[in-house]
Amino acid sequence: MRMKTKRWKQLLAGILCVTMVSVSTGPVVYAADESTTQSSFAKESYEQESSAKDSQMQIEPDSAKKQTADLTEQKEETAKRAGSFVLAASGKNENLILPVYVTYEAGDTIWTALQKSGYKFERSVDDSFVKKIEGKAGNYCVFCDDGSYDLDASPEDIQVVEFTEMTEYAKSRSALLFRMAEYEKMTNHVQKDSACAKAYDNVRKTYRNAEEDVAASLLKELNNAIAAYEKYLSAAAVKITVNATQDGKTQKNLTLKFTDAYDNTVTAKGTTISLRPGTYSYEISDGGYNSYENADGKELKITKSMTIQAELPSGKWFSDVKLLKSRTDADGKKQAYAYETDADGHSVTCEVDDRAGENEKVYLYAERGQDLPDRENASAVLSWREVKEDTQDSEPSAERETIAWESEKNDCTSGIKEGMTGGKLELEARYTVENSSGTSGVQVQKYQVTFKRVPTADISLKDAKGHALNLGFEPDITEYETDTVSSKVSVETKTYGTDGYSVTVKNGDTVSEDGNCNLSKGTNSVTVTVAHSNGKSRTYHFKVNLVEKVPVTLKTPDGVKAVIVDAKDKEIEPEEDGTYALIPGASYSYIASKDDTYFAKETFQVKAVADGTMTVTAAEPEEKDVLAGFAMYNAAMGSRREVFTPEQEFESGRHMYQYAVPDANSAIYVQANTQNDYQVKAVWTKQSDGTQAEQTRIAAVNTSKGATVLGHVIEACAYGNTVTIVTYKEVSGVTYYQNYEMNIRRSLHLKSLKASNASGDLPFVNANGTAEAFDREIYEYQVNVAKGTKSVNLSGSFLNEENENWYDGGYYAVIGDKTYSDLSDIEVPISENGADEKIKIQVAHANLDTVQNTYTICVKKKEPVQVTFQVDPEDANIFIQNETDHTTVYTENGICKLLPGIPYSYTITKNGYKAVRVTDFRVEEDIKVPVTLEEAPENTEIKDLNSQWPSFRDENNNVVLDEKTPVKAEDSVLYWANKDDFDGYCGHPILVDGYLYTYDSKNLLKMDTITGKLVKRGGALARPSSFAIQPPTYADGMIFVGLSQGTIQAFNAKTMESLWVYEDPLGGQPNCQITYKNGYIYTGFWNSETAEANYVCISAADEDPSQTNEKKVATWTHTGKGGYYWAGTYADESGKFLLQGTEDGESGYKSGYAHVFSMNPKNGKVIDDLTLPFTGDIRCNIVKDTEGDNPAGDYYFTSKSGYFYRISVNADGTFDKDSLRWIKLENSKGSDLTMSTSTPTVYNGRAYVGVSGSEQFGAYSGHGIAVLDLKTMSIAYVVPTQGYPQTSGVLTRAYEKETGKVYVYFFDNYTPGKLRVISDEPGQTEATDLEQETDKGNTYDVGTVLFTPSDAQAQYALCNPIVDEYGTLYFRNDSNHMMALGATISKLEVTKQPKKTSYKEGEKFDPFGMQVIATYTNGKTRDVTEYVSYSEESLTPDDTDLAITFPYVKYQNRDGQAGCDYTAPITSVSLDISKKEPEVEPEKEVIQEKNVTLAKTSYTYNGKVQKPDVKVKNAKGKVLTSADYTVIYVSGRKNVGSYKVTVKFKGDYKGTVTKTFQIVPKGTKITTLKAGKKSFTAKWSRQKTQTTGYQFSYTTDKKFKKSVKTITISKNTTVQKTVKKLKSKKLYYVKVRTYKNVKINGKTTKLYSGWSSYKKVKTK
Repeated sequence: MRMKTKRWKQLLAGILCVTMVSVSTGPVVYAADESTTQSSFAKESYEQESSAKDSQMQIEPDSAKKQTADLTEQKEETAKRAGSFVLAASGKNENLILPVYVTYEAGDTIWTALQKSGYKFERSVDDSFVKKIEGKAGNYCVFCDDGSYDLDASPEDIQVVEFTEMTEYAKSRSALLFRMAEYEKMTNHVQKDSACAKAYDNVRKTYRNAEEDVAASLLKELNNAIAAYEKYLSAAAVKITVNATQDGKTQKNLTLKFTDAYDNTVTAKGTTISLRPGTYSYEISDGGYNSYENADGKELKITKSMTIQAELPSGKWFSDVKLLKSRTDADGKKQAYAYETDADGHSVTCEVDDRAGENEKVYLYAERGQDLPDRENASAVLSWREVKEDTQDSEPSAERETIAWESEKNDCTSGIKEGMTGGKLELEARYTVENSSGTSGVQVQKYQVTFKRVPTADISLKDAKGHALNLGFEPDITEYETDTVSSKVSVETKTYGTDGYSVTVKNGDTVSEDGNCNLSKGTNSVTVTVAHSNGKSRTYHFKVNLVEKVPVTLKTPDGVKAVIVDAKDKEIEPEEDGTYALIPGASYSYIASKDDTYFAKETFQVKAVADGTMTVTAAEPEEKDVLAGFAMYNAAMGSRREVFTPEQEFESGRHMYQYAVPDANSAIYVQANTQNDYQVKAVWTKQSDGTQAEQTRIAAVNTSKGATVLGHVIEACAYGNTVTIVTYKEVSGVTYYQNYEMNIRRSLHLKSLKASNASGDLPFVNANGTAEAFDREIYEYQVNVAKGTKSVNLSGSFLNEENENWYDGGYYAVIGDKTYSDLSDIEVPISENGADEKIKIQVAHANLDTVQNTYTICVKKKEPVQVTFQVDPEDANIFIQNETDHTTVYTENGICKLLPGIPYSYTITKNGYKAVRVTDFRVEEDIKVPVTLEEAPENTEIKDLNSQWPSFRDENNNVVLDEKTPVKAEDSVLYWANKDDFDGYCGHPILVDGYLYTYDSKNLLKMDTITGKLVKRGGALARPSSFAIQPPTYADGMIFVGLSQGTIQAFNAKTMESLWVYEDPLGGQPNCQITYKNGYIYTGFWNSETAEANYVCISAADEDPSQTNEKKVATWTHTGKGGYYWAGTYADESGKFLLQGTEDGESGYKSGYAHVFSMNPKNGKVIDDLTLPFTGDIRCNIVKDTEGDNPAGDYYFTSKSGYFYRISVNADGTFDKDSLRWIKLENSKGSDLTMSTSTPTVYNGRAYVGVSGSEQFGAYSGHGIAVLDLKTMSIAYVVPTQGYPQTSGVLTRAYEKETGKVYVYFFDNYTPGKLRVISDEPGQTEATDLEQETDKGNTYDVGTVLFTPSDAQAQYALCNPIVDEYGTLYFRNDSNHMMALGATISKLEVTKQPKKTSYKEGEKFDPFGMQVIATYTNGKTRDVTEYVSYSEESLTPDDTDLAITFPYVKYQNRDGQAGCDYTAPITSVSLDISKKEPEVEPEKEVIQEKNVTLAKTSYTYNGKVQKPDVKVKNAKGKVLTSADYTVIYVSGRKNVGSYKVTVKFKGDYKGTVTKTFQIVPKGTKITTLKAGKKSFTAKWSRQKTQTTGYQFSYTTDKKFKKSVKTITISKNTTVQKTVKKLKSKKLYYVKVRTYKNVKINGKTTKLYSGWSSYKKVKTK
């Protein structure tokens, strides 16, 4: 679903040509492809952002589009050349992969390029969608450029691949991602601009959830920032002159380097350079090692041409420079690697071992040279940095690190990586000076360190018994001498690396191929040469002295055992006489032990003695128990730290302990205390890899302080380990020590555990009935069941399952007397009596040295109580759910049994009545629950309409038609294609009342079938429209739409306004048809292949006409694992049962088994359950056929694993399971490796379904239309297609009597989305009328193509055509165009002439009375009068035959070519047109002011702009129309004031009249009126807005005509007034109004509000 290659490249090239920017800065040119110029992809969206809403597309995501994917490895098309695309990935709450360029090679698909990208992507089992990115699971959609999503396509023409949890494609967001990647890759440092960085940071934080408008705004913000930066780059340059000296001499041959604040660098040779104005740092060099720079913080600000003074350094600032090893010599100084100095070249070359790097540190030593300024004080600052040769301009990529002169501590290891790759380091000495102009600068001299690598190896020499000779081998030392008593040694060599290494062993001058060397008495020469393909080598020399052995006798105290070990603690075997044959002069040790607990070790040197035998006496171990305390934990410290308690109580004399550590733990922390001056350490073998580990520093025991970690002692598994705690001290050369064995056994647990029975899940609860989640450390649980329950089902998982590590798996459980290695589904029988029972689950392991734990489930058996629902009306639906496990309880005649104390909810509904729902309903004893439903008021605005195609399918199988749809390409034409009227992705259409109804992302829509234009945009959708996979459903004057997050919304079909909204508690995608039957709708939702989702029944009635978004409750729900996807409901005509297919509940389609449920429409109770015999989801509707052998009807459906099924259903809704038959579908290449999600089209003993090829989205890979013989339940034949006909066909039998054939229409779900038509008749066994199509040089025989969408309409087609009475097919494909395809027009005829046919020249044609009829090639006729076109220009004498055309046709397939323009026939009307007589212009009437009136001359301020209508009469009293005058309103007209309205006359009238109207302030009212002695006090409401003050009036005259007193109050904050000196006991009337001071004609005038109502008060 990609943009055509040629068109895309032309667009990209064109826009790049327009947008390319070239900036000149002296000798440097910034090219567009290296700097900030945006790509055509981003620019196109940016320039069209004003119409982004109209052009945006929402494309179905991978999880919807490719859900049925992957029968084999998918590979549709691979790249022919290398290239790159932009990759971005985000979840709902985080960015996973910021936009980045991903390269691909020739032969790659998008998916293989992603796999090579270094990022982690994980597909579902069937490869239908990506389920994890960078280890994060999500419901990811994938969009490529224009909204396509085929990961197995070639990446060649793809610009952007976006993974997102947004469900709608946004063109601007895709462009934004491309721009972000461009921004990061720009090389002219736009990223350093603060405005650009801020804009990008805002984009980075916001883009992942940006819809079209927001993305367009973000793109604009970023582009504006970049454009401002580009403007800076394009500024005109000024000339800078450098006056430089060195040793007092003027230098002309300079290298100039200036870098602006954004790291843009300009270079030049000589003494001048051109720079744009800005702030610069600079480096002025003599072309060698000496330079002069600006001091830090002293950057140069350039505004105009100027001259710079510079003084370059000279002489030698460096002396001896070298690299040092970590090893020190006898004097404690670090040894130097071999090196060679080039003093004149300011460089040194060092030979560095291949293993030097992270594990063996390297140090940089630099000695001060004789010419270094202020040499004694070493005030010149020394620093170094790594030089990376592969970076642009060989610029050092690392930051400089300041080091000390003549120091061995300058660690430069970060610049040297292990291996045979050499490199360079750059030293720099910097000295601050003040030049002749008085400006400070920095003199710099550089020195280069080049290091080359030398190979090394680990080498051991072993005697004839396999004991290693004592060499003290180090890889960087090449000379060794050793003694042996063995006449033969073998050489074992392990090079540091592998690639390019070779080893040569010589015994004297003879090469030893196997490394074995025979020795003669005296000194023998053995050499080992390690070489590398880089030309470097290293030779190790071994002098091996064959000497006479010295017999040694080892004496031990009584009760003590002892052995002798060599320098590596390897035990020496004694000779037959009990003596040891040892090497004279060599060092050995004895280890003496007592009770295998106490030890002593001493080292001795072998010496020859006079009698020939040397005697060594072993010391006696100290029998002291010195471990005073020990603690083991699961964490270092903190609230989560737990102490592991040993099985034995700690005692000083105990040397072995057992610990039980949970198998979930993977870390051990310890603390220890000793006494008698002993130290302590821990020794163990790592469980992960078997290597030895030691920790010599152990924290003291302290419960409030941190413990010491022992790494990898254990993993999360069932296998234990042993940690040896060693306490030790040394006395007179003898080391005394004791071992304490800490044996860790694992305590076994379950990872998860659930219980259920026939009614559903049994939640674990506490005594209050509140649900409790499983916790592996909690071993006691309770479930509640009804007495009489026969069994409890258990399912769970072990903590560690079988995997790649040696320690994985091995778990099993014992339940009763049975053993289970799989806990996925275990039925445990229980007695039916009333006694509570306990089910015990003992967790065990193949490793018997474990601690087994037992989980106990207490099964509480409760005697159900009887609850009787007394409902009115009696046939209302009753739906009861257990709120702890959401199982459903069904009633019989309103009676049910509930468990006491358990929370339930119940819902009582009936179509036409208001629903009643009660939650947390608990009972303790038998009760009666009366519920009376209130009848819903009638919504009189809902009108039933004629519906030609009300839904995808109904029980009448509405895809078998009698309409004459076109059957030949040349007889069909695309009438129209519309996407401009959609706000986002549009849904599939239905036909109601002669219009198309559909929806986009925001509204319900109504479209004209002839023009395709939007007739009306209805009420707003309550939620986005998800993937818009399904059409809406019409019934009883209402339209129902499935929306995202488990939402159904109902609309009045006539008014298109919302009626009610249902929101499912489990949410989910609305991927199933909404089926209407007898006042109720039925549909299912989908969350994922394994997650639960609901199937729902909802009363369709508008229960509250006063609300437009009334919250509906479900009549009932049915929860299923895997949910429901593309599976619509069959509703039995008699209303006795529903048939509903399900998902298989597993990932992919090769392990789980789908079901067909027969359900009671009234309460959702499953009448019967058919489990399919083969794996795979049901993703189609179930279709009834009454024409077969079964008079009651047979039912057909397909499965995702490629089966076609038939089942019979009894009248009561039960399945005749013996009638189940199936066909294993084959694709057009004869392979049964196929799938089908196609709802069968069934007619006359035949069925037609789409089948996939071996590659779901691979062209010509075996896709086809399968024709099935239902009598024999066999495949008649398969018609090959280019793409997978994934949805459903439409069949017309209109030509059957004439030809004996029916015609069936299917779409290829593959770009361009061809519509194919096949002909078929009973008994036909081969496809007929095949055409040939060519792809990549291969020719294929395929089904007849009726129509091919072209250009912008070409796209994948996951759609089902619908048909009207004229045989027109309506459909929407993935291009987001709604389209109409129908028969061509054979004749356009004016059947009734217009009333007026005589005209004068200059008049315009009046079609009144004209009738135009279109006759189609299928024989249909249609009145198209209001849709025809004709000239609307003034008529001339030449227009006697006025052409009448029909414009609503576009293109067709013709002569094997797609996209051929089509023109409809033309007709005409005959007119009589006389020449125009000269006209005398009449005298124009002047309109008087009195004849102009305003509809209103005074308004009260309301914050809105006021616009009074104008009414005008002429002198005769005739009311003029707006065509006779122009009205001009002054601006403003919102605040209090006086405003002019000017009326200018035209046409037959002349003159100008000005009228005025006023906006007065909002009034106020008196709040209190309190009487006083000969006075009163009034208070009124404050008016804050557009008010200056108040006018207060009082009088004794009720009519306010006599003795009226008025007081003006100048502040609007004053809201009370006391009036004194009044008459006693007199009645006064009081009122108040507001005013505002305004300027009218330059004068300040008060505009008053109306007076408030008066109030009266009687003075005292």
